Amino acid sequence: MFQSISYEQWVAVTNEPIFLIMSGIFFLVPFIFYLILGATVKGKSSSGKTMSNVMLSFPNFYYALVIFDLIGISLYLILIVFPLWLRIF
Repeated sequence: MFQSISYEQWVAVTNEPIFLIMSGIFFLVPFIFYLILGATVKGKSSSGKTMSNVMLSFPNFYYALVIFDLIGISLYLILIVFPLWLRIF
């Protein structure tokens, strides 16, 4: 039912322009959405009072971007390293 993937097939798939465009869209759309959200939403204090600054001005806003980028880069590196495992086995 399932066939094994060869190294050449995997390289052909990862070099396709559609694969590259879709992986770029997959990582850029949430990133841009999060930046737009951070530029429009204002923070709240612990008492519930709305702050005058948008969320982009607070350092906590950038922690999620760093975490998202680290997860995304690690998943993309797995896609790049995966063909090497196919070549070995």
